[in-house]
Amino acid sequence: MRLGHLLQHLLKWQFQPVLRSRCFGIKIKNLRREVEDVLEENPSLRPKMEATILKAYSKAKGWVEVETGLTEALFSEQCPWTLEEVMSTGFLPD
Repeated sequence: MRLGHLLQHLLKWQFQPVLRSRCFGIKIKNLRREVEDVLEENPSLRPKMEATILKAYSKAKGWVEVETGLTEALFSEQCPWTLEEVMSTGFLPD
């Protein structure tokens, strides 16, 4: 669930640049920490992250469409970011 929220916020960051703010960036940073916390508490989940990101991205696109009114057709069919990018503290999509 946290991974889906993180992807949702990354999509909104990318497709709604006028709404970017310091607080929004902090939210993304905190979601990354929450995902890492879950993985630390449940290390058996880490090998499943590649498959999980595919499902989470699909759900995130739907959530962003409902929340923002942006059409899901704007978004890539597959997650455009690697798991490493999604989890990297220095990564924010343009």
